[in-house]
Amino acid sequence: MKHYPVGFIVIYLIFIGCQEVDDREPPETVSVVLNEFVSSAPYQYINLDEVELQEIVLSEEDIIYHLHREVKEEEPLLGHLTIFTYNDEQFYVYDAVTNAIFKIDKNGTIEGPLTREGRGPGELGLVRNIKANDQYIWVSDAINARINRYTHDLVSVDFPVEISSFLDLNDEFVFLENNKSSGISPVKPDQGRIAVLSMDSLTDTLTTILPRIVPSGYQPQLYNTPRVVINQNNSTVANYYFLPWLILFDKDFNHSSTIIVEYSKFEEMDIPPMDFFKHLTNEGFGGVRPITEYKLMDNGDIFISVRRELIRLTPLQNGDYQVAGRYRFHHYMQDEPLWISDIFQTDRKDRITIGSWEYLFRVELPD
Repeated sequence: MKHYPVGFIVIYLIFIGCQEVDDREPPETVSVVLNEFVSSAPYQYINLDEVELQEIVLSEEDIIYHLHREVKEEEPLLGHLTIFTYNDEQFYVYDAVTNAIFKIDKNGTIEGPLTREGRGPGELGLVRNIKANDQYIWVSDAINARINRYTHDLVSVDFPVEISSFLDLNDEFVFLENNKSSGISPVKPDQGRIAVLSMDSLTDTLTTILPRIVPSGYQPQLYNTPRVVINQNNSTVANYYFLPWLILFDKDFNHSSTIIVEYSKFEEMDIPPMDFFKHLTNEGFGGVRPITEYKLMDNGDIFISVRRELIRLTPLQNGDYQVAGRYRFHHYMQDEPLWISDIFQTDRKDRITIGSWEYLFRVELPD
């Protein structure tokens, strides 16, 4: 057992006593399921307006790859960096213009296209997701309704996997959107919106997580749309597409806590209200998601992006999170801050790599 000096304990108690405690109840929504779910575990509020926004101007040394560089002879010409993944110091990037996957190393050397468009083995129609683990590069193909798996050199290894899409994965588990609990008349409405499968058996569901919050027969069913990320330690963060709340799960996929994110910019967005109704109008239903993307790092940090802003949440010893920083990134060739598409860990605590529509760059995050 560690023994701390009395002076340290006194200072710590004073520090704890000075912290503001937000003892509000969770927001009361029209969804009884959501209200009960959030109340079933610890929760906290985080207000992003309380943290100063830091503007970071990138140097040329920060840029790994960008679309505006001078293209060398026989180097591929890309148009829109859409989806990223990373493994063993190699970035795998889907370019929406050429509809192909390319490989970029940490020095910016690009190789590809490494995939072809089509319906044959290993060929792609429209990529929705790319993830890497120690075994394969996994690619979800919307048009061909399948998953292609490749070696890390993008050689096709099988065709097809017995599942058509995935949300996230690591070396042990695959997360899928649970089709049995989707839609206005689901087959299994009591099941969670996310199915958890083992890499050892891609045909058996281990469990489901994240309950339906809009009941059967009612709209807007889009509020039931799930997103999820898992790190290599099997900790998980999930959320509903239009709801700026992060639901944390432990290694056994039990709901452990909820982070309720508040931000004045959410009020300016076209986020559809969560009001239950029976029928859609002719205009349909849609809007923007308040949290654009998020990533759970192996050290427990959570990075969330709100369009062109990146927010870093770091865990405290009591299990809560605090905002460690709020950032925007600028390049002199762009009028606007860079869009945040994906975030990757590096071997240094405060350095991350960020994928954007036109740039792949590394950056040191200030305190």
